[in-house]
Amino acid sequence: MSRFRKVQMTQTQDDDKNRIDCETRLGLVLKNAKLGFWDFGRESTVLNWSGRAKEFFGLTPETVITYDLFMRGVHPDDRERTHRAIQRTFETDQRTYDIEFRTIGINDGVERIVCASGTVVTDEADRPLRLIGVSTDVTEERRHQHELRLAKNNAELASVAKSQFLANMSHEIRTPLGAILGYAELAINNHTTEEERYRFLTSIQRNGELLHKLIDQILDLSKVEANKVDLENVKFSLPRALDEVVSALRIKAAEKSLQLLLRSEGKVPELVETDPLRFKQILMNIIGNAVKFTSKGSVTVTVRLAEAPVPGERLTIVISVCDTGIEISQEKRRHIFERFSQADNSITRKYGGTGLGLALSKELALALGGDLILKETSPRAGSTFEFFFPDSVYDESLRLIHLGENAGADADRRTQVATARLDGLRVLAVDDSEDNQFILLSKLQSAGAQVETAQDGQEAVQKALKDEFDLVLMDIQMPVLDGVSAMRKLREAGFRKPIIALSAHAMKKDKKKSLEQGFDDHLSKPIQLRDLVREVAHHSGLESRTQH
Repeated sequence: MSRFRKVQMTQTQDDDKNRIDCETRLGLVLKNAKLGFWDFGRESTVLNWSGRAKEFFGLTPETVITYDLFMRGVHPDDRERTHRAIQRTFETDQRTYDIEFRTIGINDGVERIVCASGTVVTDEADRPLRLIGVSTDVTEERRHQHELRLAKNNAELASVAKSQFLANMSHEIRTPLGAILGYAELAINNHTTEEERYRFLTSIQRNGELLHKLIDQILDLSKVEANKVDLENVKFSLPRALDEVVSALRIKAAEKSLQLLLRSEGKVPELVETDPLRFKQILMNIIGNAVKFTSKGSVTVTVRLAEAPVPGERLTIVISVCDTGIEISQEKRRHIFERFSQADNSITRKYGGTGLGLALSKELALALGGDLILKETSPRAGSTFEFFFPDSVYDESLRLIHLGENAGADADRRTQVATARLDGLRVLAVDDSEDNQFILLSKLQSAGAQVETAQDGQEAVQKALKDEFDLVLMDIQMPVLDGVSAMRKLREAGFRKPIIALSAHAMKKDKKKSLEQGFDDHLSKPIQLRDLVREVAHHSGLESRTQH
């Protein structure tokens, strides 16, 4: 073989080797980049696709690809746009192809998002022959981008909501606070008459109660949001719980000459099983709203079963609150259960309120496994709200009863009761705040108790071991020696009389913690006179006597 022939063969072998190496490297690049290679011949029926490109359409590597099959794998909403992009690339001077479209896997039905880029190959006369390019699956990337956009939008909405919440909070807190400070300033004026002073103090008390209720509602909402709301599931008397709520609101109804009626539609269980505290809280809000927004007529509370009882199936209790008050507008109905939905509008100015009651009641009803809905509203018939919740499983031993047309009136007379007397009882009231000491002293003395005060735990221990006290009211957070440490020192020294914890912490877990630490009970500040006297009388073993 001639030397020239050997050189020519060697050159050919090198070219083949380089070509194979290039193809191998290209294949590795496409594989590692997770790219699919494709080649569209303008006049070809069969298209040249790599295995990866076929995967994007849910096809196996051995599938023969045609243009019709390709188009069938494109999402129906994207087919026309994709076809036109390919045609435009061949028929215009654009000569490049860049598009993103969705595919529906022909064999697996999976929806994907594919990004394709290609270039037209031409002949010597610059006529388009083929469209060659690559595709990549960008489904996950687009999903992450969508989630980031959603997160950004949610963060922006949360920021706006937070600003609105704080603005509303500022308004709702400053309104009663301003009234309290203003009336207090008027009350201490030397030129104020006794009649004026009484009116000012009444207003201070009313606004203080409003502020207290607002703070409780905000705390409850925050607990519901954080899934920290404490729920019990116990059996309790349905008539008695309804009586307590209706009786508490009957005075307000009477002030407006409204009838407040309680009845049942058919028989209802005498005992129900849910959280009694939250049950009464929801009813207090919705019945209280009905009384507030009704100027004449009546408010009727109706209790019924959602369906006839079937042994072995769970009962659902429905409580309807129907008033003859104002109609809720169409616009308002969409926002009726949103927080501060009354803020800064004519409803708030005329009737007052924070707009938190219904929002909280809705959340609590859902937490109990039920719901609270606006059933109907009209200018002639007023509004009807329905609160429903799941009860226990029914069996024939469960007693069903009727509630009379005006049930609750007897309970109302019973609760005009009278205040317990603490005559002769010796109480040590411990608190580091002089104002709180004075309030405890005044309230207990008005009920007949003999009261001494201490300003920290160390002084309390000294006084309690020196003198004979029947009961100690002990603040938890104090300087020198805190309430828990003081209580333990007293127990170690042999003091066996009741010690009741006083705290601004009002959650159920706080009371449980106080009991676990060794206190006999836990009272949350601010403490109402009736509650304070009742608890002191109970733990001291005194019989309550009616005070007329």
